[in-house]
Amino acid sequence: PPPTATTPTPQKVEEEDPFAKDDEQRKFESVVKVKDTANDLFKKKILDKASEKYFEAINLVRTTKCLKDTPQGTRLEINCRLNLALCKINQEEYNSAIDQCERVLLEEHNNL
Repeated sequence: PPPTATTPTPQKVEEEDPFAKDDEQRKFESVVKVKDTANDLFKKKILDKASEKYFEAINLVRTTKCLKDTPQGTRLEINCRLNLALCKINQEEYNSAIDQCERVLLEEHNNL
């Protein structure tokens, strides 16, 4: 029978996935590994590859739901954008460097 005013409507109980936090941590760590690879390439002055890896890390953060809107995801993206800007300055690609810095300032107005 259809629910009436006196019949309580069953509530869907959402169960928390006990592995969700582990999965989020693994995803975060995989992005950090990509960023660390980019850092190593930058230190070796392999700037084209470093830039690619920073872009990869940024895209991973932006497309990974559990990182996209979190403080740690935002911090990771900002760090990658600043490092990418430094790569672009070293490559004399100043417009790309400015673009990355402007994106950081949209997120952190006081990051000067």
